[in-house]
Amino acid sequence: MGGQQWKCVPVSANSTEYKTVLQIFQSTMPHYYRVRLNRIQNPTLWRQYQAHKNRIETKMQTTNVTQQLFHGTDVATCDKILQHGFGRSFAGKNASRSRRGVYFAVSAKYSQKYTKPNARRERSMFLVEVVTGAYCQGNRRMSFAPMQSDGTPFDSVVDNVSNPGLYIVFRHASAYPTYLLSYK
Repeated sequence: MGGQQWKCVPVSANSTEYKTVLQIFQSTMPHYYRVRLNRIQNPTLWRQYQAHKNRIETKMQTTNVTQQLFHGTDVATCDKILQHGFGRSFAGKNASRSRRGVYFAVSAKYSQKYTKPNARRERSMFLVEVVTGAYCQGNRRMSFAPMQSDGTPFDSVVDNVSNPGLYIVFRHASAYPTYLLSYK
């Protein structure tokens, strides 16, 4: 990777990997067919994410602590995410409900609202592996996850506990940008 700590690896449109990700994306965004897909490789972020995920799996005594979720953004912020991950320092620039958390949506259609086209009219969206773990109801005033009855913080907060559409995380290592989708 040279001096750069991350890289985007193009995923062939003929591959099973591409078709799987496209199916997830098009399940809520069916009218977008010109999709470029890059797999993100950032070893530093990956190690941080895996260490956090392993801690939560141990705490919860299960391996079912993650979800694939979407995060829409503009091109300028994409570069920050690729290099540094989903930092709270640049979260919330798109009218977030929670002042200091980073938002991830179950639906690509929801995340579409937070994308901005570049000069070629392409939009950017990440498919992200997120440690959602134990979650509770969130609200606009939260700057960190509340405590569980055992004295440890929840891993994420949601917009609707019975049917989450949005997950908000407060820890940098809670999310890994797996894929970057560029589309028209």
